[in-house]
Amino acid sequence: MASMKSFHHLLLLLAVALLSLFRRVIAAARRLLSFVSLRELLLHLSFLRYGLRPVTLDLGHASLHIWGPNPRRASQKPALLLIHGFGVN
Repeated sequence: MASMKSFHHLLLLLAVALLSLFRRVIAAARRLLSFVSLRELLLHLSFLRYGLRPVTLDLGHASLHIWGPNPRRASQKPALLLIHGFGVN
């Protein structure tokens, strides 16, 4: 009788662990398959394709993420600065 109770307890623990793992996998898949994540990935790849590279400037109390020219691909064209609103991504 005691072995049957411990077997049921073990099965219950296994089921809870599997359910927790399944929930984490589903949550990760939702993050990867979201429209915003996919759009951000496509923008990132297109910026890289056009010769830009991501740069993070540390301003002390904050940081600024920008896309700058790649120094290895020097261009004769003048620089263009585009400023967008501030926010969190």
